[in-house]
Amino acid sequence: MVNLCFFFFQAEDGIRDAQESRGLGDVYKRQATAPTGDTISFYLNGKLRRIRSGELSARTTLLEYLRSHVGLSATKASCTQGGCGACNVSLGYLDKRTGELRHRSINACLRPVHALDGMAVTTAEGIGSTATGFHPVQERIAGCNGVQCGFCTPGQVMALYAFLQDSAGRGTITPAQLEARFDGNICRCTGYRPILTAATSFATQGNAEHSEQVQGLASPEFAPYEADPRMPDMTGLSASEGARMVGRDGTYWYKVSSLEQVEAVLSLHDRASCRYVVGGTMAGVYQPDLSTKTFIDISAIPELHAAEVTETGLGIGAAVTISDLSALLAEHSERSHSFMQLHHHIQRVANFNVRNAGSWAGNLVMARTRNFGSDLSTILMGAGATLHILEQGQRKTLSISDWLWDSDVCPHAIILAATIPLCAPGEFLFSFRQAMRYVNAHALLNACFRASLDGTRITACTLALGCPQEHAQRLEAAEEFLNGKCIKDPGTLAGLLEVLAAVELAPELQYHTTIQRNGKDAYRASLLQGFGFRFVVKLCLEAGVALDESTRDLGAAGPDMHQSSTPVKSKQVWAPLKQLPEKHPGLTPNPKPDTR
Repeated sequence: MVNLCFFFFQAEDGIRDAQESRGLGDVYKRQATAPTGDTISFYLNGKLRRIRSGELSARTTLLEYLRSHVGLSATKASCTQGGCGACNVSLGYLDKRTGELRHRSINACLRPVHALDGMAVTTAEGIGSTATGFHPVQERIAGCNGVQCGFCTPGQVMALYAFLQDSAGRGTITPAQLEARFDGNICRCTGYRPILTAATSFATQGNAEHSEQVQGLASPEFAPYEADPRMPDMTGLSASEGARMVGRDGTYWYKVSSLEQVEAVLSLHDRASCRYVVGGTMAGVYQPDLSTKTFIDISAIPELHAAEVTETGLGIGAAVTISDLSALLAEHSERSHSFMQLHHHIQRVANFNVRNAGSWAGNLVMARTRNFGSDLSTILMGAGATLHILEQGQRKTLSISDWLWDSDVCPHAIILAATIPLCAPGEFLFSFRQAMRYVNAHALLNACFRASLDGTRITACTLALGCPQEHAQRLEAAEEFLNGKCIKDPGTLAGLLEVLAAVELAPELQYHTTIQRNGKDAYRASLLQGFGFRFVVKLCLEAGVALDESTRDLGAAGPDMHQSSTPVKSKQVWAPLKQLPEKHPGLTPNPKPDTR
């Protein structure tokens, strides 16, 4: 792991000393000019593509480029919001922290084509067709009857292909991992059982119970799978001087390689019309903002990709993707009780394809500027994380609350990194989330509660609630009530529920209808009390104490607590049937004519 000397992971004195030693008290005192390159280069299905300044708009997405400019139509246009996965492609790139080649599935409908400089894109046409022969992924999905209309199939193929490519040589592949990679793919007609049957045939561990053949169907003979070795050399693609791309519609795209270049670009344009870009996934939530004329791609700035675990916490650069943040938390979960809790919560945010492209910092920017119901701002606030930003040439450290609520923070401040502290002995963190679906859905309500215990007494606590009003905020009245209380005392839970019942939640107007005039307001209020109840129960379990009978009665009379926020072991309800019913249509194959 590359150590880029993130001095803001240290104490405040260390921050000041490092700034002085590196001359970074004011980073913009060093002269820098805006990027001047006029071409971006990337590989598309193994062939080098170059886009020159003036050819496309800075708003042109990869999906539009593939279908309208190149004529590759396997990548489908459906929701254009990153929710259905029909436009999935595989993105190959060199990891800026490790230098390793990675493969990730992303949504082509969200990815700006100018953000592909130095990368390799693979579409369904690039891995196999009737003309060149099918790839094992395509062959197995078709052979397991995982295709009906076929509209969404290319996206499923590329989600699976990218995962298998990225997993080559990285250990075993389990059925649960394969299942999770489809959380951003929606199929409206085939049903998921045959698709998952095909996918789990690639598992290298625990595959026996998922690969049973259904009696009455012929056992297909599939070609053995090996990771595709074909990948062009991308080391020399990205122009060292960055790029300045002028759009045919008057927009600008800058690819910068340093923080100094960011200021140089801002000095050339109206700052109100500029926006920073890493993965471009905001377009999946909000329609394109036509007031933005200048896009500044900050994903090539090396220090924004750093990650480091110290004695006090995990430091992560702002351009680290949500997927990589989740993986880092899981990798270092033995260091802190909170890390695995945060990892599980992040796995429910958006979907795998969006998490592969979007950065955690961009999520927090949306929370601040768009009042987005961000799960990440809630859980990072609950975990006590601090942000390190660059504001008007000065590096500053502030809390998540200050970032969201302090109106004095410059609108064009850049998030550089965050530090997620380790839980101290006796400190426990639990996060909660309720949505219309387990994944791939915005939260109706989310929360992150943390408490320190001395025996059974709470000595300190932080309770963060996601977007009860404008932004995520601390529940200070509940924190004050809990401090010093004994978790075994029935009055503790009863009093907490009373305090939470008084919390005012802003109405979710999208659920207000003529039939249900108050929407889900009462339900969301009950969820908050449910989160509080579960928090106390979990603390009791961690402390090894039994709940008082009266406390159990409170839970029985309160909101439904049966759905856990922590994923449980899958029951594999989609596992193949042992025997198809007699005269089942699946017993009679209905081949489709070959199409190109």
